[in-house]
Amino acid sequence: MINRRQFLKAAAAAGAALAIPWYFDTRSAFAFYQSMGLQKFAQPLRGVGPGGIPVAAADAFKAPITGVTHYSITIGQFKDQLHPNLGPTTLWGYNPAVALGGGTQAQKHLGGIIVA
Repeated sequence: MINRRQFLKAAAAAGAALAIPWYFDTRSAFAFYQSMGLQKFAQPLRGVGPGGIPVAAADAFKAPITGVTHYSITIGQFKDQLHPNLGPTTLWGYNPAVALGGGTQAQKHLGGIIVA
């Protein structure tokens, strides 16, 4: 258990340490200022379905015990371009095993959507 005197001592020591500029590495604080500026709203929002964010379609079979509609969703690593000025970014996300519109669709940022 910490008493009031110990708390005040610790708070004073922490305040003194923060007041010393050489105590912390301040180079990381400039990262935002030095990063390249990206134009906002540079690309349109993605649609859904083929060519956009995949929409999950129900599997051909019902759940074994309950008989309810069953969806198969995988999770995996993929690359997607999030901004025209940036290269492809490695992401992890969800992808429906059976996509609406049929065929295999490329996995996109924001993952698969289940419309219920």
